[in-house]
Amino acid sequence: MPLMPETYTLASYVDQSETLQKLVQMGVDLSKIQKRRGVANMLMRMDFERDIKDKLAFLHHCGLSGEELGSFVTKNPFILGEELQNLEARVHYLQEMKFSPEAISQIITRAPYFLNFSIERIDNKLGYYQQLFGFSDANVRAIITRCPKLVTGKVSQPKENLFVLEFQCGFSKSALRNMVLQEPSILLRGKQALIDTFDYLHNTMKIPHKLLLGSPGVFLGRIDRVKDRHKFLVHKKRNQYSPKEPGYISLMALFKVPDDAFCEKIAKVSEEEYNHFLKTCRL
Repeated sequence: MPLMPETYTLASYVDQSETLQKLVQMGVDLSKIQKRRGVANMLMRMDFERDIKDKLAFLHHCGLSGEELGSFVTKNPFILGEELQNLEARVHYLQEMKFSPEAISQIITRAPYFLNFSIERIDNKLGYYQQLFGFSDANVRAIITRCPKLVTGKVSQPKENLFVLEFQCGFSKSALRNMVLQEPSILLRGKQALIDTFDYLHNTMKIPHKLLLGSPGVFLGRIDRVKDRHKFLVHKKRNQYSPKEPGYISLMALFKVPDDAFCEKIAKVSEEEYNHFLKTCRL
């Protein structure tokens, strides 16, 4: 198969390529993967039986269902260019580090580029987070299983977020350690989103650090939703966020529950009344 000119699309070659036909049949989106540099010509050189089939079988063995393979390859077509023995070695490394089969499946699914990283790079990242927080091996396995993009992403973002949470938001190092164990994804949250969320919760809603420490998931939610709901609760005089007081409303409920549940179970009003309030206060 000749190299693909830039003016053509992979779809133009499907009729001529059994490899492309089989990728389409398994759900790969050719229009997306051809935008990745070098992918189109890589696939044009490949034979499905010789170069791709065994890699897909290996990924399936690692826990990806047949339905998930197409989406996985669409997100990371470069996995098809990796040597099978390298993929096997990286999974074997995780097994030796005592990651369970279920954990390995979650890691690969949540971070499609994980297996593109060499064993040395993976090992360095695991060691970095272990040393940074003084985590045990079990702790490291837990946070990487829940947030494997800590390995595939740059360490600059977690470093910056820790600085923000410690020196701008006022959390102690021990508090940060516990927060990361509960919600490791806060290390990858946008810096400004962390600052805005803390500022509103702590300075406007008067939520103390202790309550925020118990619900670090609030730093992953939409603060605009909470602003609307808090304003309405203040209007209804139901803004009670202390667990020691009657009428307590949990922070996570403000972030997570849909509007109908918020109105019925928390605000004790109709959804129509809540929506009318929002329209009025935004005028």
